[in-house]
Amino acid sequence: MDSSNHLPDGIPTLPRHPLRGGQPTRHETALVAALFAGVAVGGIVLVVWNLLRDPRRLGAWPDDWDFFFQAYEAIRISIVHYGQFPWWNIWSCGGLPLFANPQVGVLSVHTPFVLLFGTVLGLKLSVVAHILLGFEGARRLLCRYASGPFALFGALLFIACGGLAMHITAGHFNTTVIYFFPWLLHFALSLGRRPLYGWLFGVGMALMVLETIDYFAVFQACILSVAALCVLATCAGRRWRVAQGIAIAFGVFLLIAGFRLGLSMWYVRQYSVTASEPVATLRGDMAAVFLSPITDLLHQRPGAIRPWWEYGCYIGLPVVALFCISLFRGPRYWHFGAALCLLAGCSLVDAWSPSYWLSKVPVFKAMRVLARWRIPTAFFIIMGAAVEADTLWRRAGRRWARLAMVGVCVAAMVAVVGVSRRITQQIF
Repeated sequence: MDSSNHLPDGIPTLPRHPLRGGQPTRHETALVAALFAGVAVGGIVLVVWNLLRDPRRLGAWPDDWDFFFQAYEAIRISIVHYGQFPWWNIWSCGGLPLFANPQVGVLSVHTPFVLLFGTVLGLKLSVVAHILLGFEGARRLLCRYASGPFALFGALLFIACGGLAMHITAGHFNTTVIYFFPWLLHFALSLGRRPLYGWLFGVGMALMVLETIDYFAVFQACILSVAALCVLATCAGRRWRVAQGIAIAFGVFLLIAGFRLGLSMWYVRQYSVTASEPVATLRGDMAAVFLSPITDLLHQRPGAIRPWWEYGCYIGLPVVALFCISLFRGPRYWHFGAALCLLAGCSLVDAWSPSYWLSKVPVFKAMRVLARWRIPTAFFIIMGAAVEADTLWRRAGRRWARLAMVGVCVAAMVAVVGVSRRITQQIF
């Protein structure tokens, strides 16, 4: 195996094919970097604008925002007004667990924002902080495989993809943990480098669990466990270091968030629910999920039980096309990741679906909305598209071809950000 095609941690990177024609000049590269940086900054502003344009507005969407507002308001009142630890939510249904609620993070990143800025503005600012965190994490991860401008391209597509906008607008506040994913994947793939990455991986996983134990946290735990094991299997000569990193991560995670995991598992066992059949899957017109710029959350997919917010995940035709083109360069881990996540979102009763086997595990037995696997699917598709766009741009022999590639990427970013902004306009 040619070691020149692999990173120090054993993760394969792009083959160093000879370039056809002239390479992009330094001046041209700087111009593209400036253009993409400008589009990225503008895109981030537009993505978060609807959250902050009226900072203290509650929002008009009658779904889950009110649940999370009242839960974090209970945390704030318990601490600020009564000087008590928020063990219990006495203001909901005659009293409900608060600290033990798997969906509410008393010790999460959200709580400092709520205590400093109030519940409504604090939670909105926390969402913005998560979006910025996810952008930087995706950019750093993509910089392992693509040049800086195209890392920005992929990072913006990730935070602006239609699926995240749909869930946040519908009040599915726990979706914010998906913004940890690029960082955690970066740490998992770096376990063979230094013990520091084991510490960072463990802290990141703990922060995720302290925030919520819900669909996206569980999905990430599955994907990251597979990623860590793959790194262990493929890092010849560094397996001891990878194993050491995994052990450090596991120990740090248990030290910080072990109590949260144990308490939540006990809570789930007391009130266990088994999903006999899913209420939303990706079966059917899967192309519409990623290609249809529908912004109406209440749009009803033909034959679907749940509204469009459980299906929509617009990333656009150019992104999907670039990902498909990348398949011809040979399989990479993002191809496998996209395929497995897509299959997991399609069925709960067929043995070819990972969800069929995961449903044998207690936590997964209650997960009926399999269509939420489309979010990590979209992330892996975006990764493949960004790397392929960078490869095509660098290998283009003529300037007009490189300009065309830049134009396609800018158009894709503008389209995805535009759809995301129209989605979030429906509530804020």
